[in-house]
Amino acid sequence: LIEDAVARAIAAACAEAVGILQVLHDDTLEYLKTRRQFGRTIGSFQALQHRMVDMFVELEQCRSMAIMAALRVDEEDPALRRKSISAAKAQIGTGGRFVGHQAIQLHGGIGMTDELRVGHYVKRLLALNTLFGDADYHLARMADEIGG
Repeated sequence: LIEDAVARAIAAACAEAVGILQVLHDDTLEYLKTRRQFGRTIGSFQALQHRMVDMFVELEQCRSMAIMAALRVDEEDPALRRKSISAAKAQIGTGGRFVGHQAIQLHGGIGMTDELRVGHYVKRLLALNTLFGDADYHLARMADEIGG
């Protein structure tokens, strides 16, 4: 029963993290569309567009893993459930760190101030990553399941 409850809690934390990643992506995209530098919006610079694409890809990978975790939380095979939950937690931990860091970098110094919610959401992502084991823990857990 405890393992089942923890699996459900991890799936819920993954879903929360994906919501945060979506907000970080949307806020960063909006900022790049409005912030002007050198007489044009910074979103028109190709290097920043590439970074936004990388954020989007990471967001979608995390979303897919969160959906898989939600679907597998009721899996009858406990080994498959553990592997699926751990895979989702590991992906969202590393993907969340990437998207969070990109959002802060693309916002510049204001990204970590109290005026924007970006910094608050990145801190929440870091807390969610450590909840019920961080990405490294879940990678090791998956390796044990595959090897054992």
